[in-house]
Amino acid sequence: MENHYQPPQSDSRREDDNAISRWIVPSSLGLTFVSGIIYFAIYKIVPQFKEVFDGFGTDLPLLTLFIIDTYYFYSILILVGVIPCILLFNNRYTYRAKQKKLFSLVIFNLILSFLIFCSVLIGLYWPIFQLGSVV
Repeated sequence: MENHYQPPQSDSRREDDNAISRWIVPSSLGLTFVSGIIYFAIYKIVPQFKEVFDGFGTDLPLLTLFIIDTYYFYSILILVGVIPCILLFNNRYTYRAKQKKLFSLVIFNLILSFLIFCSVLIGLYWPIFQLGSVV
């Protein structure tokens, strides 16, 4: 016999969508925070290397010169992650496709920050390894 007074069974897909929607905002905030730390580290580390390189008195590789000349622009890239986080936080109840697109921008920013950080480290340590092989 059917119980007509029992509430209808919930759709499991709708519950999965709600669970994903609940975790998108906190995880995007965390990932953007990690990207911010990486960009802040670049902003603080590069000037210290610049002082060391000024004392070398030798020509620096082009990659190192490019990094030293443009390091302050990297902190602007945090906006790639912050703007989607603000939109996600303000539009928590929007449809899932929009949330996925905004979250993919946050993931893109995290991957970009790691790639930039690796290239900055390579560019900054390159002259040190070159001069170490001469000595």
